[in-house]
Amino acid sequence: MNAIEDKIEDSKKLLDLRDDWDGEGASQIRYSTWKAATDFFRLLCTFDVKDKEILPARDGGIDIHLRCPLFELLVKFEPDGYVSYYGDDYQGDKIEGCTLPDVHFLSAWAYSLMRRCYREGVPPESLS
Repeated sequence: MNAIEDKIEDSKKLLDLRDDWDGEGASQIRYSTWKAATDFFRLLCTFDVKDKEILPARDGGIDIHLRCPLFELLVKFEPDGYVSYYGDDYQGDKIEGCTLPDVHFLSAWAYSLMRRCYREGVPPESLS
């Protein structure tokens, strides 16, 4: 397996979290939420960004968080099927909102950031 698939495989443990997994009333994560989040993670992580996480959210959602010196992207897959997101390229280009599951435009936004990095001569290893 590669690093992306290893991280997805490791995230399966989130499905073992039961209600109140944090001792403060957190909700259990459903398979459908995990599947949507990890499918997106797989798609987005074709970019060589070293700092990427799949994290549980208290309401039963899953956060996908990508960070590097050039941009940050946080995408939350809600248990009701909605997706909320926040992205910042640290140069004034920010994206934020909530949508239904078709999140390909977020991949396009991140892709445009990556293309700009390459145009500006930023080597891929600096994204870690």
